[in-house]
Amino acid sequence: MVSAIVYGFNLLLAIYAVVTMIIRKRDPIKTLAWTVVLLLLPYIGIFFYLLFGQNYRKRKIFSRKGLGDLAIRKRLAKAEGEDIIKYPEILPPELEPYRKLITQNLKNSYSLIDYNNGIEFYFNGKEALDAMYAEITKAKHHIHLQTYILENDRIGKKFTSLLKEMASKGVEVRLIYDGVGSIHLKKSYIKELKEAGIEVLESSPVKF
Repeated sequence: MVSAIVYGFNLLLAIYAVVTMIIRKRDPIKTLAWTVVLLLLPYIGIFFYLLFGQNYRKRKIFSRKGLGDLAIRKRLAKAEGEDIIKYPEILPPELEPYRKLITQNLKNSYSLIDYNNGIEFYFNGKEALDAMYAEITKAKHHIHLQTYILENDRIGKKFTSLLKEMASKGVEVRLIYDGVGSIHLKKSYIKELKEAGIEVLESSPVKF
């Protein structure tokens, strides 16, 4: 009787873990593999899942980043609010009718004032890439590029060629790539970029 209760509890934990992985949209192959482990290895499977199946490091990093970002937003919002009171003319004429709303948002939700921005929508990869290529070649002072996936394929080589060309013209080129999305990127590729005068930073490097 006791063994049946323990097994049922283990089964519920396994189902909960599987549902959690599906909801979080984890890698389907990894989800299937952990499902097999959890269902076919009672008790031991749960132990292995808790030990190796959880990305505790990632959670800790994002938690710290969230707290850090909030602290920065609070500090900036306070400074902007004080500037609006001290220098009423600081707001552009088009924002003047919303002065009270802006002040309220700065105090309550730390919504910073920002303008001179624009958004463009692209509906397929080719349009987006062509636009990025064009913007890179038009740069006069700096290029700041952030990407999740960077590979030494046709597209990656195109970016490399353009970034090197602009760096050789004296444009400041800075690149951030994700360690997970670009896990197959070789060190020689990064070395080549750095030697061309490009500042490269790896975000969330992959470690055991």
